[in-house]
Amino acid sequence: MALMRYIFLAAGVTILAGSVQAQSAGTSSEAATAAATSPSGANQLAWLQYISAELRNMHLEILEDRREMQQGKVQDLQHQLEAIQSQQHQLQEEQRSESQQAAETEGELSQASLSKAEREELEARKADLQTLSPTRFIGAQNTLTQREARVRERLALQEQRVRAIEQELRALSPEKQ
Repeated sequence: MALMRYIFLAAGVTILAGSVQAQSAGTSSEAATAAATSPSGANQLAWLQYISAELRNMHLEILEDRREMQQGKVQDLQHQLEAIQSQQHQLQEEQRSESQQAAETEGELSQASLSKAEREELEARKADLQTLSPTRFIGAQNTLTQREARVRERLALQEQRVRAIEQELRALSPEKQ
């Protein structure tokens, strides 16, 4: 809708500007001044002022729409960041849990009353925890850290865009006119 209004007004400006140029080219400077002060000149000036105000209002509407879209992107990125932070927290909890399991396994191994089969099973569990756990957590943590950095960069960029749009809106706001 705003785009159609914009096109209509731009066409009106083009036609009106052509009309003003044709009038000024076909008359002397005194006649052009008289034409500008005549009723048709006043109508043209009023029309130009109307078109200018409408174009400004449409520009404001477009900027407000852009700001809303950018703010939506900022919110989406904030949700992504929260999800990554939740995954990091969950990963830390899993790491703590496995560390606790390793400590419990170590404690169980220190008991003298264990059978040979129980001791072998505990030794195997301890070996699994020691070999698999650290590398798995390091890789997952690195991946999450990289994703977090990318999302933070994109978030900063989107926030910067929102600030630029808001600055444009303040510059065009009706209170300043």
